[in-house]
Amino acid sequence: MRDHSHLQAMNDRSLEQQAAVRKATFSPGEEKHLRPFSIWEICQFMFDVPADTLRKKTRG
Repeated sequence: MRDHSHLQAMNDRSLEQQAAVRKATFSPGEEKHLRPFSIWEICQFMFDVPADTLRKKTRG
């Protein structure tokens, strides 16, 4: 049966992974470069409409 030690081990692994991501993505100049969002991402996460519909509306 799992107990608090199992949860502690999961938390420790999570913190190690977070630290690895931070180290891998560290920018010495503290400059963040964001990529442009794709039409699919905008439709999926912001407007909840099909991508084709948004493309048609933005063209016209």
